[in-house]
Amino acid sequence: MSTTKYESMKIPILKISEYPTWRVKMLMYLEAMDPDYLDRIRDGPYIPTKFVERTDTVPEHYVVKAKAEWTPEEKAHVLREPKIKNILHNSLDAVMSNRVIACC
Repeated sequence: MSTTKYESMKIPILKISEYPTWRVKMLMYLEAMDPDYLDRIRDGPYIPTKFVERTDTVPEHYVVKAKAEWTPEEKAHVLREPKIKNILHNSLDAVMSNRVIACC
């Protein structure tokens, strides 16, 4: 299995006393992995929607697409979220990771 240079990059590990440095390194790491990762963190998860035309009784609007309706591009966008979560969880030591898990 081949890996790209980004896949072999070491995830920055968070040390509470060095949070400002970790934050910069993590933002750079995420941007190097996929520039869209930062958008997902800032804007929240990507939710595929479709436009519904106006009728006599209902104005035009958007609705969430069923998973079966997702395009390959939409699937790729949705799959970024678990990848980001994995990166962030792997940047924590065992104690901090357990604290995060306890909050979920």
